[in-house]
Amino acid sequence: PDPNGPPLDAPRCLDENDLYQVISDYQDRWKIEGGIDQPLVDDSPAACPPASPDQRVLTMEVFVMGKCPWCGKAMAKIADSIKCEYKCTHEGTELSARLNFNIHMVGLNNGTWAQPWLRSIHGPSELVAERIELCARQHYAKDYQYVKFLHCMDENVTTIPIRAPECAYKHDMDLDLLIECANEEGAELVATSYGYSSWLGIDITPTFVLNGHKKVLGMPSNFTDQVCAEVAKSPLASTLAESHLSSPAKSTSASEKSPVAGLHPTKSEGMDLWITGLVVGAITVITLVLGVLVMRWRAPRRGREAESLIASAN
Repeated sequence: PDPNGPPLDAPRCLDENDLYQVISDYQDRWKIEGGIDQPLVDDSPAACPPASPDQRVLTMEVFVMGKCPWCGKAMAKIADSIKCEYKCTHEGTELSARLNFNIHMVGLNNGTWAQPWLRSIHGPSELVAERIELCARQHYAKDYQYVKFLHCMDENVTTIPIRAPECAYKHDMDLDLLIECANEEGAELVATSYGYSSWLGIDITPTFVLNGHKKVLGMPSNFTDQVCAEVAKSPLASTLAESHLSSPAKSTSASEKSPVAGLHPTKSEGMDLWITGLVVGAITVITLVLGVLVMRWRAPRRGREAESLIASAN
């Protein structure tokens, strides 16, 4: 032991379970659009005042693409209800909650988060629209003003992003500010959003995630009922604050924080992964060795066949 090092019985930074958690975290991050070195959040500025301690808090996230027709239909149905005070009726009871809403984009990043090479599903015009729309989210979050802008854009997805000046004027937004933001910050905002959506495993749009665990694909006919059922189960703001204060500060792994991603492997599951990797590696090596031996065996034979062919030709 190192006489200058910590005592042998001192707690280690990482125990055995943490080791497998770190390995899983790196594996999860490599699967994210944009690679490993990026934030795992896609937050927007606060839209509403803080909730009172006895007020329920409903978290609603929606994942869309800039020119997705079904996303436009979904936005048309929810736009009027996206307010700081979300109200609905559940089993005959009027309910309300402070709404924590956010919208995220889904797409491809063949570069890195720092140097993105962004690709949208519906072509370059969609990428332009997503930059402008995330800039609207960034600069016009108060009272979810940007949601009205997105709804306006989605009224005719075939004319996106040409509708941006009209929609900005309609909802009292500075178009020059949006364009400047799109040119200077747009790529980073979109890359961050793509990475976050990819981390959560979102590949269908629109997708809603309610209270960090309830995943709703598309816009089902009973969507409002599903949301209201979540309102009934939503925690109070005081409970959320107590939970935040009582949680020890620590680094969060990708697989831990993701509300819809799979859990990180346990110690036994991690060992199974190592054994499987070793077996696959051994089989690969044996296959390569056998291939080399066969090629060496066939080479002299092919040489003799060639000599015989040449002799017969003469």
